[in-house]
Amino acid sequence: METQRINSQLVPVLFSETHAELLLKRLDQLFPYTPTQAGTKNATQMLSDCAEKLELAFGKTTPPRPFSQLSMGRFFKSEQSLHSNIPKDFHQEKLRLMRLIRHFVMDAPARSTSHQMECEAFAYQYLDTHLTHFGV
Repeated sequence: METQRINSQLVPVLFSETHAELLLKRLDQLFPYTPTQAGTKNATQMLSDCAEKLELAFGKTTPPRPFSQLSMGRFFKSEQSLHSNIPKDFHQEKLRLMRLIRHFVMDAPARSTSHQMECEAFAYQYLDTHLTHFGV
């Protein structure tokens, strides 16, 4: 399994097939009514936030100015959502996040810079933390 060192800690790289499959299995265990064990977001909001962060981190969307000035670590630690006031559908957001994970697994061979690996490590850590908040 691939890992990246962040703050003297080895963190799994998100889009190795092994880690992606583990995250997809955990996402399968998440439902709209799954209660949070930490934080104030419901499952739909969490899925939407995670998908937004992945899209921004990997260049699928352009960040607004305040986000563009953050380092990758501070970016993933930021709890601001770009579209938090727009109602979302749980199943659509879940499929969106699963598609993003699968897409990045397929594109993994094209990414090899240390910055890209750092993005993947922070993304894994971010998703892992948020899924853990929901007990999955």
